[in-house]
Amino acid sequence: MKLPFRNKVKPINYSDTPDQEKKLKGIFKTMNARLVILIIVLALLMGALIARLYQIQVIDYQNNLALAQELKVVTNSSLNPRGDITDRNGTILVGNRELLTITYSRPSFETTQAMWEKAERFVSLFDVSFDHFIIRDYQDAYLTFYPKEADELVTEEERSLYLANELSNSQLYQIQVSRVNEELISKLTNEQLKLFAVYQRMAIIPGLIKVIKEDVSAQEVALLLDNINDLGGFNVALDWARQAGAQHQIGAIIGSLYTSEQGLPSEMSSYYLAKDYNIKDAVGRSGLEYQYQDILSGEKAIYTLSHDEEGYAQIETIYEGQPGSTLRTSIDLDYQNHLEEAIIAYMKEKEADSNYRYFNKFYLVASDPNTGDILANVAIKRDQEDNYYNSSNSTYLDSYPVGSAIKGAVVYMGLDLNLFRPGETIVDAPMKIQGTSEKSSYVNLGVVNDLTALSNSSNIYMFNVVIRLGQGTYRYNQPLYLKEGTVDTMRQYYSMFGLGNSTQVDVPNEGTGYKSSSALAGNLLDFSIGQYDTYTALQLNQYVSTIANGKYRYGLRFVLDAKNPETNEVVFENKVNILNTIDNSAALDRVKQGFRLCVTDGYCSSFNDAQWPTAAKTGTSQDIARDPFTDEILRDEQNQIIEVSSNSLVAYAPYDNPSIAISCIAPSYVADRIVENGCSAMV
Repeated sequence: MKLPFRNKVKPINYSDTPDQEKKLKGIFKTMNARLVILIIVLALLMGALIARLYQIQVIDYQNNLALAQELKVVTNSSLNPRGDITDRNGTILVGNRELLTITYSRPSFETTQAMWEKAERFVSLFDVSFDHFIIRDYQDAYLTFYPKEADELVTEEERSLYLANELSNSQLYQIQVSRVNEELISKLTNEQLKLFAVYQRMAIIPGLIKVIKEDVSAQEVALLLDNINDLGGFNVALDWARQAGAQHQIGAIIGSLYTSEQGLPSEMSSYYLAKDYNIKDAVGRSGLEYQYQDILSGEKAIYTLSHDEEGYAQIETIYEGQPGSTLRTSIDLDYQNHLEEAIIAYMKEKEADSNYRYFNKFYLVASDPNTGDILANVAIKRDQEDNYYNSSNSTYLDSYPVGSAIKGAVVYMGLDLNLFRPGETIVDAPMKIQGTSEKSSYVNLGVVNDLTALSNSSNIYMFNVVIRLGQGTYRYNQPLYLKEGTVDTMRQYYSMFGLGNSTQVDVPNEGTGYKSSSALAGNLLDFSIGQYDTYTALQLNQYVSTIANGKYRYGLRFVLDAKNPETNEVVFENKVNILNTIDNSAALDRVKQGFRLCVTDGYCSSFNDAQWPTAAKTGTSQDIARDPFTDEILRDEQNQIIEVSSNSLVAYAPYDNPSIAISCIAPSYVADRIVENGCSAMV
């Protein structure tokens, strides 16, 4: 058989053996050299590795151990006691009281099942409340205790979407939550709800010390210590809570806090979290507590939370922080309480007289016209049980038509725009615009000028200021047309005194009254006598303060400064704030003279025997009677809307060097007959 080789195999030539051996020896020599080099390199690498392991495990052992421990340490912060709030003389309005709390820090080895068991043990020993629960808490509790029923709340279609990853765990849970109704919630027992309340506090926010029960007694502390073997991770801590100081009724101005149960408000949580607050920190909710949160809260304490070899939490304070600063308000508490008592006594006197049957509110603000300091702030109201209380924030929330008290701004406008000359006279006689009822002053006053128009409250003079401003031509019982923009000019001048504007008072949510939208001539005449827009007692006070000091509209303020409680050093000063100036001093002097004349020879004569020479202006406005609790418009037996008269007053003293300015509103003061001005009679 012929093999398929193309070439014959060359036979070995044994005659060349010595040369072949030389070649092989050269190869082996080269390989041995390379092998030695490789072994040396490997030996060096092994030596370096051994040296590194020795350094890590022996030389750097303590450092690495500390680093490993640091990875298990959580750094966190806690609030220090909040700053006190005092009156201008240092009397504490709200401070703190110390209290004991039971806290919980989850041990590192703690399982979820063990946490539930401890929560159950805790509920068996202590009284637990779930009053803070909102509807979502009840829904979460139901889904926790009834998992089988919770599964049945999901449709097959929704389950398929979930299995196909088209619904997330969170989305599926939200669907279940939305289907837990009142009927399902009713299946929960009180014991289940208590248990859920405790577990909920234990489980929230890993790495934080959780408050499980606040304000516990010494007996409860002893009970916890007696059962500490069953309640590992629980402890007792010293905490604080807000407490009223001296007796007062200005809590609405001071404000309140969100509790640790409520946590940070959702709409502000991003803001507070960015400033290193914890989600369960108590922060200001309203009033001064909200407005001055950062000053009152002080500097937070910083601590580390780690676990010992047995897994229990260990706390080490890194920085103790600083307690909140003491906030000093402008309120004079003695004066405040005196006014409250006097107003309540006055309102009680009127209860038996049917003429005052709708009279159940009285507002009075006293301030320093040279700084904007609010000295007293009173809004007495009567509730359905005939109890009287001070709804102190109502002075800057509630607004009313105030009548002739605002005529000072109208006279200033007339003089400043040269619509009237100082002392120029007109005849005060009834006026009538076609299609409207006759308009007049309270009585026909005859000849009046700018001063007597204020002292005797001439409506006709104010009407003529507006007619001249609007370039109108008045004829009895004929149409009256005023140029476009008349109302805007009026509002611009009113706002110079703070009427219709924010007073810039240092509290949240100040009201600025109601602005009417009609520009009809008849409405603008009413606007000149305070029967068009509405104003708050605080706005009215800023108006009269601007007249009193003769030049400046100051921002009103409830807070003067804040001090470090340990060093008494001023850390914040709420400086006097000039919002605008009144530049025509001659025109303003005429307004001041008119206010003084109102006391010496006009409708404000009840102030003639005051301790100091006083300037004032009263006002009366027509209003609709409303139910004081539902705000429903009241009607008589013939289904006619019931009308009432409201009173107002602005005043300041001493006339030549004012140190106090007062504004007052008495809504729905009289029902059947006009008697005295309620504000003048009380003040």
